Amino acid sequence: MLLTPDQIHVEALSLSRAQRAELAELLLASLGEDTPETAQREWLETALRRLNDLRDGLVECVDGEEALARARNSLCS
Repeated sequence: MLLTPDQIHVEALSLSRAQRAELAELLLASLGEDTPETAQREWLETALRRLNDLRDGLVECVDGEEALARARNSLCS
């Protein structure tokens, strides 16, 4: 009989902190390419794409305060 994710979660919580950490590492590794190196490469690609979009005039530069104000307004609308 296979356990459901909820049953596995309950069982995992009974493990020691070290055992849960080991289990978490194994589960993350099983997801594949999401290594720190891959994540860093993807963030760099995203940053370069955004920089190019800014330089090409495809997006406007907005300071942090204005961006937060816009976000608050859109959530309250």
